Amino acid sequence: MILKRRIATSSDTEFVRISHHAAYRDVVWRQFGAWDEALQDHLFEEKWIPHQFEIVLCDGNPCGFLLVEDRSDHISISEIVIAPQFQGRGIGSRLLNEEMQRGREAKSPLRLQVLRENRAIELYRRLGFKECGTTETHIRMVWEDCEQHAG
Repeated sequence: MILKRRIATSSDTEFVRISHHAAYRDVVWRQFGAWDEALQDHLFEEKWIPHQFEIVLCDGNPCGFLLVEDRSDHISISEIVIAPQFQGRGIGSRLLNEEMQRGREAKSPLRLQVLRENRAIELYRRLGFKECGTTETHIRMVWEDCEQHAG
């Protein structure tokens, strides 16, 4: 499996919207008890600025998207979505491991937040992310390279 990333363009909008909705539908149902398509479209539109996102390609086919932002004191994984038909293949793990390597090299922690009912929490925990706070709807998590703090 060959994974590549490229900067998103406005022509990716429909793929990203469909993938966003497909990936979030179940978690939103579990957490909030309903899926409001108009609200989800609005939330998507508020955040979607194509050139800030990357499209993930699996063997040349779009399979997800992510938004990673370098901040002064950490790397923020603001969005990572793998389309449901591509989930369970290790794609999310590989992307996160790439960012963890960047964090090691930059001596910078990674931070993210995840909806409380999102099963991705288990992936983050397996990769070494620790809970560092909560909101009414989200769990905040951080990953730090322990070797940065040794000796």
